[in-house]
Amino acid sequence: MKKGGRKNAYGEPRRQAEKLVAAAANVSSRSISEVEDLVRDLQVYQVQLELQNEALLQAREELEQWRNRYLDLYEFAPVAYFTLDDRNQILEVNLTGSRLIGIERDELLKKRFTEFITPEFASAFHLSKRRAPRGEVAETCTLSMRNSRGEPFPAQLKILAVDGEQVRIAVLDITEVARLEEELRIRSYAITSATIGIAFSNLDGRLTYLNPACLRMWGYENEREALGKHAKTFCADEADARMVKKGTVKEGKWQGELKAKRSDSSTFDAYISANLVVDTTGKPICLMTFCVDITQRKNVEAELTKYREHLEELVQQRTEELRRSNEQLETHIAQRVEAEKQVRSLSHRLVEAQDRERRAIGHFLHDELGSILVMLKLAVRQARKKLGENAMPELEEIERIANEAAEQIRTISSSMRPTMLDDFGLLEAVQWYLDRYENSTGIKPDFTHSGMGDRLPSEIENVAFRIVQEALTNVAKHAKVKSVDVVMSCDEGVLTLSVEDNGSGFDPETVGEGSGIGGMQDLAALVGGSLVIDSCPGEGTRITGELPYLENK
Repeated sequence: MKKGGRKNAYGEPRRQAEKLVAAAANVSSRSISEVEDLVRDLQVYQVQLELQNEALLQAREELEQWRNRYLDLYEFAPVAYFTLDDRNQILEVNLTGSRLIGIERDELLKKRFTEFITPEFASAFHLSKRRAPRGEVAETCTLSMRNSRGEPFPAQLKILAVDGEQVRIAVLDITEVARLEEELRIRSYAITSATIGIAFSNLDGRLTYLNPACLRMWGYENEREALGKHAKTFCADEADARMVKKGTVKEGKWQGELKAKRSDSSTFDAYISANLVVDTTGKPICLMTFCVDITQRKNVEAELTKYREHLEELVQQRTEELRRSNEQLETHIAQRVEAEKQVRSLSHRLVEAQDRERRAIGHFLHDELGSILVMLKLAVRQARKKLGENAMPELEEIERIANEAAEQIRTISSSMRPTMLDDFGLLEAVQWYLDRYENSTGIKPDFTHSGMGDRLPSEIENVAFRIVQEALTNVAKHAKVKSVDVVMSCDEGVLTLSVEDNGSGFDPETVGEGSGIGGMQDLAALVGGSLVIDSCPGEGTRITGELPYLENK
Protein backbone atom coordinates (compact mmCIF):
# COMPACT_ATOMS: atom_id res chain seq x y z
CA MET A 1 0.00 0.00 0.00
CA LYS A 2 1.28 3.48 -0.86
CA LYS A 3 2.05 6.06 1.83
CA GLY A 4 -0.76 8.36 0.70
CA GLY A 5 -3.29 5.58 0.94
CA ARG A 6 -2.11 4.63 4.40
CA LYS A 7 -2.56 8.34 5.57
CA ASN A 8 -6.11 8.55 4.25
CA ALA A 9 -7.00 5.23 5.88
CA TYR A 10 -6.01 6.42 9.35
CA GLY A 11 -6.93 10.14 9.06
CA GLU A 12 -10.75 9.73 9.17
CA PRO A 13 -10.89 7.87 12.56
CA ARG A 14 -8.73 10.62 14.06
CA ARG A 15 -11.12 13.37 12.93
CA GLN A 16 -14.02 11.41 14.32
CA ALA A 17 -12.18 10.99 17.63
CA GLU A 18 -11.44 14.73 17.84
CA LYS A 19 -15.08 15.53 17.20
CA LEU A 20 -16.22 13.17 19.98
CA VAL A 21 -13.68 14.60 22.41
CA ALA A 22 -14.90 18.15 21.66
CA ALA A 23 -18.51 17.08 22.20
CA ALA A 24 -17.59 15.43 25.52
CA ALA A 25 -15.98 18.67 26.66
CA ASN A 26 -19.40 20.49 26.32
CA VAL A 27 -21.38 17.73 27.99
CA SER A 28 -22.65 20.08 30.72
CA SER A 29 -24.62 22.05 28.19
CA ARG A 30 -26.22 18.99 26.63
CA SER A 31 -29.31 17.06 27.52
CA ILE A 32 -29.30 13.62 28.98
CA SER A 33 -30.33 12.04 25.69
CA GLU A 34 -27.52 13.81 23.90
CA VAL A 35 -25.06 12.58 26.54
CA GLU A 36 -26.32 9.03 26.17
CA ASP A 37 -25.87 9.26 22.36
CA LEU A 38 -22.38 10.56 22.90
CA VAL A 39 -21.48 7.71 25.27
CA ARG A 40 -22.86 5.20 22.81
CA ASP A 41 -20.82 6.75 20.00
CA LEU A 42 -17.72 6.60 22.19
CA GLN A 43 -18.32 2.92 22.94
CA VAL A 44 -18.84 2.12 19.25
CA TYR A 45 -15.71 4.02 18.40
CA GLN A 46 -13.81 2.14 21.08
CA VAL A 47 -14.89 -1.17 19.56
CA GLN A 48 -13.80 0.04 16.14
CA LEU A 49 -10.41 1.02 17.55
CA GLU A 50 -10.01 -2.35 19.16
CA LEU A 51 -10.85 -4.12 15.87
CA GLN A 52 -8.46 -1.89 13.98
CA ASN A 53 -5.75 -2.56 16.56
CA GLU A 54 -6.27 -6.31 16.22
CA ALA A 55 -6.03 -6.00 12.42
CA LEU A 56 -2.84 -3.97 12.82
CA LEU A 57 -1.32 -6.64 15.09
CA GLN A 58 -2.22 -9.36 12.60
CA ALA A 59 -0.71 -7.34 9.74
CA ARG A 60 2.44 -6.84 11.80
CA GLU A 61 2.77 -10.58 12.37
CA GLU A 62 2.31 -11.25 8.67
CA LEU A 63 4.94 -8.65 7.84
CA GLU A 64 7.30 -10.27 10.33
CA GLN A 65 6.70 -13.68 8.75
CA TRP A 66 7.36 -12.28 5.29
CA ARG A 67 10.49 -10.58 6.59
CA ASN A 68 11.75 -13.85 8.08
CA ARG A 69 11.01 -15.67 4.83
CA TYR A 70 12.85 -12.99 2.94
CA LEU A 71 15.81 -13.28 5.31
CA ASP A 72 15.83 -17.08 4.91
CA LEU A 73 15.73 -16.75 1.15
CA TYR A 74 18.42 -14.10 1.25
CA GLU A 75 20.73 -15.75 3.77
CA PHE A 76 20.49 -19.33 2.55
CA ALA A 77 20.04 -18.73 -1.17
CA PRO A 78 22.24 -20.92 -3.44
CA VAL A 79 23.61 -17.65 -4.84
CA ALA A 80 26.00 -15.37 -2.96
CA TYR A 81 24.69 -11.77 -2.61
CA PHE A 82 26.97 -8.77 -2.03
CA THR A 83 26.10 -5.09 -1.68
CA LEU A 84 28.99 -2.68 -2.43
CA ASP A 85 29.51 1.02 -2.09
CA ASP A 86 31.20 3.21 -4.68
CA ARG A 87 34.65 2.13 -3.35
CA ASN A 88 33.73 -1.57 -3.65
CA GLN A 89 33.54 -1.87 0.14
CA ILE A 90 31.29 -4.78 1.11
CA LEU A 91 28.26 -3.39 2.92
CA GLU A 92 26.08 -6.49 3.02
CA VAL A 93 26.65 -10.17 2.31
CA ASN A 94 24.54 -13.26 2.87
CA LEU A 95 25.74 -16.47 4.52
CA THR A 96 26.25 -18.13 1.12
CA GLY A 97 28.70 -15.36 0.17
CA SER A 98 30.54 -15.75 3.48
CA ARG A 99 30.90 -19.51 2.90
CA LEU A 100 31.94 -18.99 -0.73
CA ILE A 101 34.82 -16.69 0.24
CA GLY A 102 35.60 -18.66 3.41
CA ILE A 103 35.57 -15.66 5.81
CA GLU A 104 33.18 -14.84 8.65
CA ARG A 105 30.60 -12.22 7.71
CA ASP A 106 31.76 -9.67 10.27
CA GLU A 107 35.31 -9.88 8.93
CA LEU A 108 34.12 -9.84 5.34
CA LEU A 109 32.27 -6.53 5.81
CA LYS A 110 35.64 -4.84 6.43
CA LYS A 111 37.08 -5.86 3.06
CA ARG A 112 36.82 -4.74 -0.54
CA PHE A 113 35.12 -7.04 -2.99
CA THR A 114 37.96 -6.57 -5.52
CA GLU A 115 40.36 -8.40 -3.16
CA PHE A 116 38.65 -11.62 -4.19
CA ILE A 117 38.89 -11.09 -7.96
CA THR A 118 42.00 -12.45 -9.65
CA PRO A 119 44.17 -9.63 -11.07
CA GLU A 120 43.71 -10.55 -14.72
CA PHE A 121 39.93 -10.03 -14.39
CA ALA A 122 39.99 -6.80 -12.34
CA SER A 123 39.52 -4.50 -15.34
CA ALA A 124 36.65 -6.65 -16.66
CA PHE A 125 34.87 -6.33 -13.31
CA HIS A 126 35.23 -2.54 -13.19
CA LEU A 127 33.94 -2.25 -16.74
CA SER A 128 30.92 -4.42 -15.98
CA LYS A 129 30.22 -2.44 -12.81
CA ARG A 130 30.19 0.89 -14.69
CA ARG A 131 27.80 -0.57 -17.24
CA ALA A 132 25.45 -1.95 -14.57
CA PRO A 133 21.95 -0.59 -15.30
CA ARG A 134 19.31 0.55 -12.84
CA GLY A 135 16.24 -1.62 -12.97
CA GLU A 136 15.43 -5.26 -13.18
CA VAL A 137 17.95 -6.22 -15.94
CA ALA A 138 21.43 -6.89 -14.52
CA GLU A 139 24.84 -6.76 -16.18
CA THR A 140 26.32 -10.27 -16.47
CA CYS A 141 30.00 -11.17 -16.64
CA THR A 142 32.08 -14.30 -16.10
CA LEU A 143 35.45 -14.06 -14.41
CA SER A 144 37.80 -15.80 -12.00
CA MET A 145 37.57 -15.21 -8.23
CA ARG A 146 39.59 -16.58 -5.34
CA ASN A 147 38.68 -17.57 -1.81
CA SER A 148 40.45 -16.79 1.45
CA ARG A 149 42.98 -19.57 0.76
CA GLY A 150 43.87 -18.04 -2.59
CA GLU A 151 42.24 -20.87 -4.53
CA PRO A 152 40.76 -19.61 -7.80
CA PHE A 153 37.30 -20.61 -9.00
CA PRO A 154 35.19 -19.56 -11.99
CA ALA A 155 32.22 -17.34 -11.13
CA GLN A 156 29.32 -15.71 -12.92
CA LEU A 157 28.37 -12.20 -11.65
CA LYS A 158 25.07 -10.35 -12.13
CA ILE A 159 25.53 -6.66 -11.24
CA LEU A 160 22.61 -4.29 -10.61
CA ALA A 161 22.85 -0.65 -9.56
CA VAL A 162 20.68 0.36 -6.59
CA ASP A 163 20.15 3.54 -4.54
CA GLY A 164 22.94 6.07 -4.66
CA GLU A 165 26.31 4.68 -5.74
CA GLN A 166 25.63 1.23 -4.35
CA VAL A 167 25.55 -1.94 -6.47
CA ARG A 168 24.15 -5.35 -5.66
CA ILE A 169 26.02 -8.37 -7.01
CA ALA A 170 24.82 -11.96 -7.27
CA VAL A 171 27.77 -14.39 -7.46
CA LEU A 172 27.34 -17.98 -8.67
CA ASP A 173 30.18 -20.50 -8.35
CA ILE A 174 30.23 -22.19 -11.77
CA THR A 175 33.07 -24.62 -11.05
CA GLU A 176 30.86 -27.60 -11.75
CA VAL A 177 29.41 -25.91 -14.83
CA ALA A 178 32.94 -25.17 -16.07
CA ARG A 179 33.93 -28.76 -15.42
CA LEU A 180 30.93 -30.06 -17.33
CA GLU A 181 31.61 -27.62 -20.17
CA GLU A 182 35.23 -28.80 -20.27
CA GLU A 183 34.10 -32.42 -20.33
CA LEU A 184 31.68 -31.63 -23.13
CA ARG A 185 34.45 -29.79 -25.00
CA ILE A 186 36.82 -32.74 -24.60
CA ARG A 187 34.15 -35.21 -25.64
CA SER A 188 33.22 -33.07 -28.61
CA TYR A 189 36.87 -32.85 -29.62
CA ALA A 190 37.29 -36.60 -29.11
CA ILE A 191 34.33 -37.31 -31.38
CA THR A 192 35.51 -34.78 -33.95
CA SER A 193 39.10 -36.04 -34.01
CA ALA A 194 38.24 -39.76 -33.78
CA THR A 195 39.66 -41.92 -36.55
CA ILE A 196 36.54 -44.09 -36.62
CA GLY A 197 33.25 -42.92 -38.04
CA ILE A 198 30.68 -41.69 -35.50
CA ALA A 199 27.15 -40.75 -36.51
CA PHE A 200 23.98 -39.77 -34.66
CA SER A 201 20.46 -40.11 -35.98
CA ASN A 202 16.98 -39.52 -34.62
CA LEU A 203 14.65 -42.35 -33.72
CA ASP A 204 13.36 -42.38 -37.31
CA GLY A 205 16.87 -43.15 -38.55
CA ARG A 206 17.56 -39.73 -40.08
CA LEU A 207 21.13 -38.51 -39.64
CA THR A 208 21.63 -35.53 -37.33
CA TYR A 209 25.43 -35.54 -36.97
CA LEU A 210 28.49 -37.11 -38.65
CA ASN A 211 32.07 -36.62 -37.51
CA PRO A 212 34.78 -35.85 -40.12
CA ALA A 213 36.00 -39.48 -40.19
CA CYS A 214 32.47 -40.66 -41.00
CA LEU A 215 32.11 -38.06 -43.75
CA ARG A 216 35.40 -39.15 -45.35
CA MET A 217 34.47 -42.80 -45.02
CA TRP A 218 31.14 -42.34 -46.80
CA GLY A 219 32.51 -39.94 -49.40
CA TYR A 220 30.94 -36.61 -48.37
CA GLU A 221 32.77 -33.29 -48.45
CA ASN A 222 30.64 -31.56 -45.83
CA GLU A 223 28.03 -32.45 -43.24
CA ARG A 224 25.17 -30.66 -45.03
CA GLU A 225 25.25 -33.21 -47.88
CA ALA A 226 24.56 -36.08 -45.48
CA LEU A 227 22.31 -34.62 -42.79
CA GLY A 228 18.70 -35.76 -43.02
CA LYS A 229 19.51 -38.86 -45.05
CA HIS A 230 18.27 -42.19 -43.72
CA ALA A 231 20.90 -44.46 -42.21
CA LYS A 232 19.79 -47.36 -44.40
CA THR A 233 21.08 -45.35 -47.40
CA PHE A 234 24.58 -46.34 -46.36
CA CYS A 235 23.92 -50.11 -46.40
CA ALA A 236 24.66 -51.84 -49.71
CA ASP A 237 22.13 -54.55 -48.89
CA GLU A 238 18.65 -53.63 -47.62
CA ALA A 239 18.54 -56.92 -45.73
CA ASP A 240 21.53 -55.75 -43.68
CA ALA A 241 19.76 -52.47 -42.94
CA ARG A 242 16.66 -54.31 -41.70
CA MET A 243 18.86 -56.58 -39.59
CA VAL A 244 20.60 -53.61 -37.95
CA LYS A 245 17.27 -51.87 -37.26
CA LYS A 246 15.69 -55.01 -35.83
CA GLY A 247 18.64 -55.67 -33.51
CA THR A 248 18.78 -52.07 -32.34
CA VAL A 249 15.05 -51.87 -31.64
CA LYS A 250 14.83 -55.29 -29.98
CA GLU A 251 18.13 -55.50 -28.08
CA GLY A 252 19.08 -51.83 -27.89
CA LYS A 253 22.27 -52.52 -29.84
CA TRP A 254 23.66 -54.34 -32.87
CA GLN A 255 27.19 -54.98 -34.01
CA GLY A 256 28.70 -56.89 -36.87
CA GLU A 257 30.24 -56.68 -40.32
CA LEU A 258 28.44 -55.70 -43.51
CA LYS A 259 28.90 -54.07 -46.90
CA ALA A 260 28.60 -50.27 -46.64
CA LYS A 261 27.84 -47.92 -49.54
CA ARG A 262 29.51 -44.58 -50.21
CA SER A 263 27.91 -41.52 -51.74
CA ASP A 264 29.19 -42.59 -55.20
CA SER A 265 27.57 -46.04 -54.72
CA SER A 266 30.94 -47.78 -54.31
CA THR A 267 31.04 -50.30 -51.51
CA PHE A 268 33.48 -51.19 -48.76
CA ASP A 269 33.68 -53.67 -45.88
CA ALA A 270 32.63 -52.07 -42.60
CA TYR A 271 32.31 -53.01 -38.96
CA ILE A 272 29.16 -51.41 -37.52
CA SER A 273 28.19 -50.93 -33.86
CA ALA A 274 24.75 -49.32 -33.46
CA ASN A 275 23.40 -48.37 -30.03
CA LEU A 276 20.09 -46.94 -28.83
CA VAL A 277 20.81 -43.92 -26.59
CA VAL A 278 18.43 -43.41 -23.64
CA ASP A 279 18.09 -40.65 -21.05
CA THR A 280 18.19 -41.03 -17.27
CA THR A 281 14.57 -42.25 -17.25
CA GLY A 282 15.29 -44.93 -19.84
CA LYS A 283 13.50 -43.11 -22.62
CA PRO A 284 15.15 -43.51 -26.07
CA ILE A 285 16.38 -40.20 -27.45
CA CYS A 286 18.58 -41.05 -30.47
CA LEU A 287 20.73 -43.65 -32.22
CA MET A 288 24.53 -43.65 -32.14
CA THR A 289 26.52 -45.60 -34.71
CA PHE A 290 30.22 -46.39 -34.88
CA CYS A 291 31.63 -47.33 -38.29
CA VAL A 292 35.09 -48.73 -39.07
CA ASP A 293 36.38 -49.33 -42.59
CA ILE A 294 37.80 -52.87 -42.43
CA THR A 295 38.56 -53.20 -46.15
CA GLN A 296 42.30 -53.33 -45.52
CA ARG A 297 41.83 -55.90 -42.79
CA LYS A 298 39.65 -57.99 -45.09
CA ASN A 299 42.29 -57.79 -47.81
CA VAL A 300 44.96 -58.84 -45.33
CA GLU A 301 42.75 -61.69 -44.15
CA ALA A 302 42.27 -62.81 -47.75
CA GLU A 303 46.03 -62.72 -48.29
CA LEU A 304 46.56 -64.59 -45.05
CA THR A 305 44.03 -67.18 -46.15
CA LYS A 306 45.96 -67.68 -49.39
CA TYR A 307 49.23 -67.94 -47.49
CA ARG A 308 47.64 -70.30 -44.98
CA GLU A 309 46.34 -72.53 -47.74
CA HIS A 310 49.75 -72.44 -49.39
CA LEU A 311 51.43 -73.22 -46.09
CA GLU A 312 49.00 -76.06 -45.50
CA GLU A 313 49.98 -77.51 -48.87
CA LEU A 314 53.64 -77.11 -47.99
CA VAL A 315 53.00 -78.65 -44.58
CA GLN A 316 51.22 -81.57 -46.19
CA GLN A 317 54.11 -82.04 -48.60
CA ARG A 318 56.62 -81.72 -45.82
CA THR A 319 54.56 -84.07 -43.66
CA GLU A 320 54.57 -86.63 -46.42
CA GLU A 321 58.32 -86.20 -46.84
CA LEU A 322 58.80 -86.53 -43.10
CA ARG A 323 56.55 -89.58 -43.08
CA ARG A 324 58.68 -91.24 -45.75
CA SER A 325 61.85 -90.13 -44.00
CA ASN A 326 60.44 -91.44 -40.73
CA GLU A 327 59.63 -94.76 -42.33
CA GLN A 328 63.17 -94.92 -43.70
CA LEU A 329 64.53 -93.92 -40.32
CA GLU A 330 62.40 -96.50 -38.56
CA THR A 331 63.65 -99.08 -41.03
CA HIS A 332 67.21 -97.95 -40.44
CA ILE A 333 66.67 -97.99 -36.68
CA ALA A 334 65.14 -101.44 -36.88
CA GLN A 335 68.08 -102.62 -38.94
CA ARG A 336 70.48 -101.02 -36.50
CA VAL A 337 68.66 -102.53 -33.53
CA GLU A 338 68.81 -105.88 -35.23
CA ALA A 339 72.48 -105.34 -35.97
CA GLU A 340 73.10 -104.39 -32.36
CA LYS A 341 71.25 -107.49 -31.26
CA GLN A 342 73.42 -109.53 -33.56
CA VAL A 343 76.55 -107.77 -32.31
CA ARG A 344 75.43 -108.33 -28.74
CA SER A 345 74.70 -111.93 -29.52
CA LEU A 346 78.08 -112.30 -31.17
CA SER A 347 79.69 -110.56 -28.20
CA HIS A 348 77.99 -112.93 -25.82
CA ARG A 349 79.04 -115.85 -27.93
CA LEU A 350 82.59 -114.48 -28.09
CA VAL A 351 82.71 -114.09 -24.33
CA GLU A 352 81.30 -117.58 -23.94
CA ALA A 353 83.80 -118.90 -26.46
CA GLN A 354 86.66 -117.18 -24.66
CA ASP A 355 85.33 -118.50 -21.40
CA ARG A 356 85.12 -122.03 -22.77
CA GLU A 357 88.60 -121.67 -24.17
CA ARG A 358 89.97 -120.44 -20.86
CA ARG A 359 88.13 -123.21 -19.06
CA ALA A 360 89.53 -125.79 -21.50
CA ILE A 361 93.03 -124.42 -21.11
CA GLY A 362 92.64 -124.45 -17.34
CA HIS A 363 91.44 -128.05 -17.40
CA PHE A 364 94.26 -129.00 -19.73
CA LEU A 365 96.85 -127.42 -17.47
CA HIS A 366 95.27 -128.96 -14.40
CA ASP A 367 94.60 -132.41 -15.79
CA GLU A 368 97.25 -133.07 -18.40
CA LEU A 369 100.25 -131.13 -17.17
CA GLY A 370 99.32 -131.79 -13.58
CA SER A 371 99.29 -135.57 -14.27
CA ILE A 372 102.66 -135.33 -15.99
CA LEU A 373 104.16 -133.50 -13.03
CA VAL A 374 102.67 -136.05 -10.62
CA MET A 375 104.26 -138.88 -12.65
CA LEU A 376 107.54 -136.90 -12.67
CA LYS A 377 107.46 -136.64 -8.90
CA LEU A 378 106.77 -140.38 -8.58
CA ALA A 379 109.70 -141.13 -10.92
CA VAL A 380 111.99 -138.92 -8.83
CA ARG A 381 110.99 -140.81 -5.69
CA GLN A 382 111.68 -144.19 -7.32
CA ALA A 383 115.05 -142.92 -8.60
CA ARG A 384 115.92 -141.78 -5.12
CA LYS A 385 115.28 -145.29 -3.79
CA LYS A 386 117.40 -146.91 -6.49
CA LEU A 387 120.31 -144.49 -6.63
CA GLY A 388 120.62 -143.95 -2.92
CA GLU A 389 122.28 -141.05 -1.24
CA ASN A 390 124.66 -140.20 -4.06
CA ALA A 391 121.92 -138.75 -6.32
CA MET A 392 119.89 -137.21 -3.49
CA PRO A 393 120.72 -133.47 -4.05
CA GLU A 394 119.93 -133.58 -7.75
CA LEU A 395 116.71 -135.51 -7.20
CA GLU A 396 115.58 -133.13 -4.47
CA GLU A 397 116.16 -130.18 -6.85
CA ILE A 398 114.16 -131.88 -9.53
CA GLU A 399 111.34 -132.62 -7.05
CA ARG A 400 111.34 -128.96 -5.87
CA ILE A 401 111.10 -127.71 -9.43
CA ALA A 402 108.24 -130.12 -10.09
CA ASN A 403 106.38 -128.94 -6.99
CA GLU A 404 106.76 -125.30 -8.04
CA ALA A 405 105.60 -126.11 -11.54
CA ALA A 406 102.54 -127.93 -10.14
CA GLU A 407 101.73 -124.94 -7.93
CA GLN A 408 102.07 -122.52 -10.86
CA ILE A 409 99.87 -124.74 -13.01
CA ARG A 410 97.22 -124.82 -10.30
CA THR A 411 97.36 -120.99 -10.00
CA ILE A 412 97.15 -120.46 -13.76
CA SER A 413 94.34 -122.99 -14.02
CA SER A 414 92.37 -121.26 -11.28
CA SER A 415 92.96 -117.84 -12.83
CA MET A 416 91.81 -118.91 -16.26
CA ARG A 417 88.31 -119.81 -15.01
CA PRO A 418 87.79 -120.41 -11.30
CA THR A 419 85.15 -123.08 -10.73
CA MET A 420 83.89 -121.05 -7.76
CA LEU A 421 82.57 -118.43 -10.23
CA ASP A 422 80.26 -121.04 -11.75
CA ASP A 423 79.35 -122.65 -8.45
CA PHE A 424 78.89 -119.70 -6.06
CA GLY A 425 78.75 -116.55 -8.20
CA LEU A 426 80.70 -113.32 -8.58
CA LEU A 427 80.77 -112.18 -4.96
CA GLU A 428 82.26 -115.41 -3.57
CA ALA A 429 84.66 -115.73 -6.52
CA VAL A 430 86.02 -112.20 -6.04
CA GLN A 431 86.40 -112.75 -2.29
CA TRP A 432 88.27 -116.03 -2.97
CA TYR A 433 90.50 -114.34 -5.52
CA LEU A 434 91.28 -111.42 -3.18
CA ASP A 435 92.41 -113.84 -0.46
CA ARG A 436 94.79 -115.60 -2.87
CA TYR A 437 95.86 -112.16 -4.23
CA GLU A 438 96.89 -110.95 -0.77
CA ASN A 439 98.82 -114.16 -0.05
CA SER A 440 100.70 -114.04 -3.34
CA THR A 441 101.40 -110.27 -3.59
CA GLY A 442 101.35 -108.99 0.00
CA ILE A 443 98.91 -106.22 -1.05
CA LYS A 444 95.88 -106.02 1.24
CA PRO A 445 92.58 -105.54 -0.60
CA ASP A 446 89.74 -103.57 1.10
CA PHE A 447 86.58 -105.06 -0.42
CA THR A 448 83.11 -103.45 -0.01
CA HIS A 449 79.91 -104.34 -1.82
CA SER A 450 76.16 -103.58 -1.82
CA GLY A 451 73.08 -104.92 -3.57
CA MET A 452 74.89 -108.14 -4.55
CA GLY A 453 72.35 -110.58 -3.15
CA ASP A 454 71.14 -112.15 -6.43
CA ARG A 455 73.14 -113.96 -9.07
CA LEU A 456 73.91 -112.00 -12.24
CA PRO A 457 73.99 -113.27 -15.84
CA SER A 458 77.02 -115.51 -16.35
CA GLU A 459 78.60 -113.27 -19.00
CA ILE A 460 78.32 -110.23 -16.65
CA GLU A 461 79.88 -112.16 -13.78
CA ASN A 462 82.65 -113.45 -16.03
CA VAL A 463 83.46 -109.97 -17.49
CA ALA A 464 83.33 -108.33 -14.06
CA PHE A 465 85.64 -110.96 -12.55
CA ARG A 466 88.15 -110.65 -15.39
CA ILE A 467 88.15 -106.79 -15.12
CA VAL A 468 88.82 -106.97 -11.39
CA GLN A 469 91.47 -109.63 -11.99
CA GLU A 470 93.24 -107.57 -14.69
CA ALA A 471 93.03 -104.34 -12.67
CA LEU A 472 94.55 -106.00 -9.58
CA THR A 473 97.27 -107.55 -11.70
CA ASN A 474 98.22 -104.04 -12.93
CA VAL A 475 98.24 -102.79 -9.32
CA ALA A 476 100.65 -105.56 -8.32
CA LYS A 477 102.92 -104.84 -11.29
CA HIS A 478 103.00 -101.02 -11.35
CA ALA A 479 101.35 -99.29 -8.38
CA LYS A 480 103.88 -100.03 -5.65
CA VAL A 481 101.31 -99.92 -2.84
CA LYS A 482 100.45 -101.90 0.26
CA SER A 483 96.65 -101.79 -0.14
CA VAL A 484 93.95 -101.41 -2.76
CA ASP A 485 90.22 -100.62 -2.58
CA VAL A 486 87.73 -102.79 -4.44
CA VAL A 487 84.04 -101.76 -4.57
CA MET A 488 81.09 -103.47 -6.27
CA SER A 489 77.40 -102.49 -6.20
CA CYS A 490 74.21 -103.30 -8.07
CA ASP A 491 71.59 -100.58 -8.54
CA GLU A 492 68.83 -100.05 -11.12
CA GLY A 493 70.04 -102.82 -13.39
CA VAL A 494 73.70 -101.74 -13.51
CA LEU A 495 76.69 -103.41 -11.88
CA THR A 496 79.25 -100.79 -10.90
CA LEU A 497 82.75 -101.89 -9.96
CA SER A 498 85.75 -99.86 -8.93
CA VAL A 499 89.43 -100.65 -8.25
CA GLU A 500 91.37 -97.75 -6.73
CA ASP A 501 94.90 -97.35 -5.37
CA ASN A 502 97.00 -94.44 -4.20
CA GLY A 503 100.14 -95.59 -5.97
CA SER A 504 102.41 -94.12 -8.60
CA GLY A 505 99.67 -93.54 -11.19
CA PHE A 506 100.20 -92.97 -14.92
CA ASP A 507 99.05 -90.99 -17.93
CA PRO A 508 96.23 -92.96 -19.64
CA GLU A 509 97.01 -91.30 -22.99
CA THR A 510 100.56 -92.73 -23.07
CA VAL A 511 99.80 -96.30 -21.96
CA GLY A 512 100.60 -98.97 -24.52
CA GLU A 513 98.56 -102.02 -25.48
CA GLY A 514 100.45 -104.33 -23.15
CA SER A 515 98.97 -102.67 -20.04
CA GLY A 516 95.70 -104.61 -20.29
CA ILE A 517 93.61 -101.40 -20.17
CA GLY A 518 92.40 -101.83 -23.74
CA GLY A 519 91.44 -105.41 -22.97
CA MET A 520 89.36 -104.35 -19.97
CA GLN A 521 87.56 -101.72 -22.05
CA ASP A 522 86.87 -104.27 -24.77
CA LEU A 523 85.48 -106.68 -22.19
CA ALA A 524 83.09 -103.99 -20.85
CA ALA A 525 82.00 -103.08 -24.38
CA LEU A 526 81.21 -106.73 -25.20
CA VAL A 527 78.33 -106.66 -22.71
CA GLY A 528 77.19 -103.10 -23.53
CA GLY A 529 79.09 -101.50 -20.65
CA SER A 530 81.81 -98.89 -20.24
CA LEU A 531 85.13 -98.52 -18.45
CA VAL A 532 86.71 -95.24 -17.30
CA ILE A 533 90.37 -94.85 -16.32
CA ASP A 534 91.11 -91.94 -13.98
CA SER A 535 94.81 -91.63 -13.25
CA CYS A 536 97.64 -89.14 -13.06
CA PRO A 537 101.34 -89.67 -12.36
CA GLY A 538 102.00 -89.63 -8.62
CA GLU A 539 98.28 -89.43 -7.70
CA GLY A 540 97.09 -93.03 -7.92
CA THR A 541 94.61 -94.74 -10.22
CA ARG A 542 90.88 -95.42 -10.20
CA ILE A 543 89.28 -97.81 -12.68
CA THR A 544 85.47 -97.65 -12.81
CA GLY A 545 83.26 -99.95 -14.86
CA GLU A 546 79.50 -99.96 -15.42
CA LEU A 547 77.91 -103.15 -16.75
CA PRO A 548 74.15 -103.21 -17.49
CA TYR A 549 72.91 -106.64 -16.51
CA LEU A 550 69.14 -106.38 -17.07
CA GLU A 551 69.64 -106.14 -20.85
CA ASN A 552 71.77 -109.26 -20.75
CA LYS A 553 69.28 -111.45 -18.89
